[in-house]
Amino acid sequence: MKIQIFTDYAIRVLLYLHKSARVCTAVEIAGAVGMSYQNVLHLARALKRKGLVDVTQGRYGGYILRKPITQMSVYEVYSATSGELDISPCPERRSCINGAKEDCATYDFFMSVQDSMIARMEKVKLSDLTEKVGDEKRNRHIRVERNELMQKILLCGM
Repeated sequence: MKIQIFTDYAIRVLLYLHKSARVCTAVEIAGAVGMSYQNVLHLARALKRKGLVDVTQGRYGGYILRKPITQMSVYEVYSATSGELDISPCPERRSCINGAKEDCATYDFFMSVQDSMIARMEKVKLSDLTEKVGDEKRNRHIRVERNELMQKILLCGM
């Protein structure tokens, strides 16, 4: 499983909106997080559908958080950008390629891994990520390297 770059960017956008604490334009967000204007628009639609941001139209329009980052889980962001997590090689038990209808060790294993991953991502709130960044980095512009950000996601709650 690989986390898509859009999930990483979505976290960056949400953290930027949190830090700004105001309506931000797509152009401003694009410059702040280092992505194209078109990708910001695409990403913002996904975040809006998931209920994470509100959009204001017009001359002074833009994007603002719909709820505090203390109430946003990493899994909400992941599912907004990537859909529901599904790592099982078997979509459903009834379509098992091995013909197993009830007990399938492979399916059970992958489902337990999936459930653990979802639980872990639901436990970690975006506010946890800002706390892990540290005071010296919190005051500078939010440009956390992708690998560093993903490590923080995995380390939160340990």
